[in-house]
Amino acid sequence: ETVLNDPVTAQYTHTLTVTGTLVGGNYTCTVSNNKPSSKSSSIIVSVPSPTNLTLEQNNETSINASWSPPPQSANITGYRVFWTQCTSSDCINQAMFTSSTVETLTGLMAGQCYSVSVVSVSDLPSNITTHNITLVTDPSSFNIDVASTSHGFSLVVNLSNYVENNIYCIMTNVTLLRFLHCNNGLGSSNVTGQIYDVNPMNLSIIGLVPNSEYNITVVVNNALGSRTQSFSNQTQPAAPSDPPQDIVAVNQTLFTITISWQPVDCAHQNGNITGYEIRYRKEDGGNTKAVSDRVIIGADYTVTDLQPSTAYLIKVAANNTAGRGVFGNISASTLLFEVHVISTTSTSINISWPEVDYEVLITWISTLSSHCTQNVDQSLKNDSVNGQASYVIDGLKVFTEYNITLCINGSICTFKTVVTNATGVFIS
Repeated sequence: ETVLNDPVTAQYTHTLTVTGTLVGGNYTCTVSNNKPSSKSSSIIVSVPSPTNLTLEQNNETSINASWSPPPQSANITGYRVFWTQCTSSDCINQAMFTSSTVETLTGLMAGQCYSVSVVSVSDLPSNITTHNITLVTDPSSFNIDVASTSHGFSLVVNLSNYVENNIYCIMTNVTLLRFLHCNNGLGSSNVTGQIYDVNPMNLSIIGLVPNSEYNITVVVNNALGSRTQSFSNQTQPAAPSDPPQDIVAVNQTLFTITISWQPVDCAHQNGNITGYEIRYRKEDGGNTKAVSDRVIIGADYTVTDLQPSTAYLIKVAANNTAGRGVFGNISASTLLFEVHVISTTSTSINISWPEVDYEVLITWISTLSSHCTQNVDQSLKNDSVNGQASYVIDGLKVFTEYNITLCINGSICTFKTVVTNATGVFIS
């Protein structure tokens, strides 16, 4: 027989799992073996926490809290409610004990986030239920910074009682009061609605008429209310967006074309009109030229130094303080430079031509195809006149054909073949 120096202890580990839902309370667990030996221990089961905790804002400084009792509430004598600001680790207030499942928390700070906890009251340990809520504030005051562009406004709305993660709806109503450049308005309006959750809130109003005065109404809404501000402001000028109206040619000479027009309509002037820019070129091509005095005040202009019998494309655009607008154009021709026969006799030819402010050189000579060959005189005769548009060539041969040439500026010429009468007088 061997005697061990140290006692030997046999250890066995057993795990007992009790399933099912236990009502909160004190429990005793007893474990025994097949000998008259047992071991007991005390087990405390916590009281379950309340369920369905709901928080609802009552006004800017109070919250309604409600909840449901836990499934097993036999040992519950009531509830206690705690609340603290979300950013604080300390309770700033505590509700009184209540046997109800509804509690109103008052004396809170507007615009703050609160963490609300509800715990069951019992002699036993209790579990806690916690929810958070942020108090929405009435948008009672806000300021607006405005920057204008030519076609709209940029608004920056700052809320004094802004609360992050709350939903704000901003409505803007814009009404045209008048065009500053012609002092009247159409009363049109534009409405925009947008949702924002940042502060400051940036709004853009576009599609408006430049150089015009508008009334702007801004409405801020949230869950607690609505606040409105109205003010007027002006858009900036822009270059005219339409050409002058009703461009027409009112007079043409050999070397000039006079045009007239009506102003750009008021809604598209976009500023105070300072004048008009006129350009022209030959209709069949060539370089575009600008008239010497580029900004013209008025509603008509005579384009000079043109060529006779030529079609031109003439363009007109309005200018204002912001720049040049859109060109409108018209096609018009200078007069045809030609000889007109007023009358003939057996010894004279009465001719006319378009009036010019230049000296006119007149030349005539009989042709070899004259009806009476004995009358052919191949000597060239000429005369010049200034400030008149007709001339009588006399001392001619009877029943004789003549080539008549008219020239101005030494290079622009026209001619006509005319036969004198055989006898008597012939009027064409």
